[in-house]
Amino acid sequence: MSFPLKNILCAIDFSTPSSMALDYGTKLSRHFNSRLLIFHAVCAPSSQIYGTPLAERFRERKGAMEEAAAKIRARMGEPDIEWEPLVIFGDPMEGIFKLARERRPDLVIAGSYGLSGIGRMICGTLVERMARNLSLPLLVIEPTSPKALAYKFPLFSRILVGADIPETGASPKTIDAALFLANAFGAQLRIVHAMTSPMEKRLLNPAEMSYSKQEQMLQERLRQRFKERLPQAAREAKILCFAGPSGEVLSDYARIWPADLLVVGIRPRGLIEKLIRGSTTEEVIRHAPCPVLVIPEGLKQQKSKREEKGNG
Repeated sequence: MSFPLKNILCAIDFSTPSSMALDYGTKLSRHFNSRLLIFHAVCAPSSQIYGTPLAERFRERKGAMEEAAAKIRARMGEPDIEWEPLVIFGDPMEGIFKLARERRPDLVIAGSYGLSGIGRMICGTLVERMARNLSLPLLVIEPTSPKALAYKFPLFSRILVGADIPETGASPKTIDAALFLANAFGAQLRIVHAMTSPMEKRLLNPAEMSYSKQEQMLQERLRQRFKERLPQAAREAKILCFAGPSGEVLSDYARIWPADLLVVGIRPRGLIEKLIRGSTTEEVIRHAPCPVLVIPEGLKQQKSKREEKGNG
């Protein structure tokens, strides 16, 4: 996977989560000598419903956009990186997608508010919608994460990557991205596979050995099989297999190790599958104790063709 990081797009709304996302974007841009694009969307302060004159609405919009750009410049000061403020008027999701098509950044960074319960059911979160639909690598910063609260350089010293078993399709893009960052920051790398169905029926023979012993045998068998199918560079990492739901396994191990970055893949899924099983990636974004890097698997090329067809 090519992961050049020449252009990084950071979405901000001047909240604490987005402020931390901007700090990560600045540090990554400095480390990789990247251009940092800082995006902010201004929403309408007044409505045509209440009879606000068109000229006044235009002045309000222009003033709000200028104020936002000034806040970005004040926040950045005089950094030693190449950067550009991108302030628009309108819906932030539409703006992000438009910029993604036009500027084609190598990475998008956003802060998560960490909504839960009723709030998440009603409105979801912007970063989860971005992860599902953006078709670009997305780095999500959760402000309540202990690792995010104490970020220092190097940003990442322990990187954890979640991967599928080889038979169902390994995650080369995800693993390659983790390898790239581990090499760039001199970080330790661990690869974890979560087995949702840990036992093979032909192994179930209580007379021969206990359930736990059979589970350990299967884990080792899958670990060896998985290791043989990985790129040579990834085989040097510690490879682990655990039983349990993927999102829970990855978040728990990221907390136990502990990791500075959790890398996961995301694939296009049908509506019924989403309703029944949910999304491992979204669960990780909600519960991981560290920043999460989401890598699209088998999604970017398909979407690019549709976009090119629509633009033709």
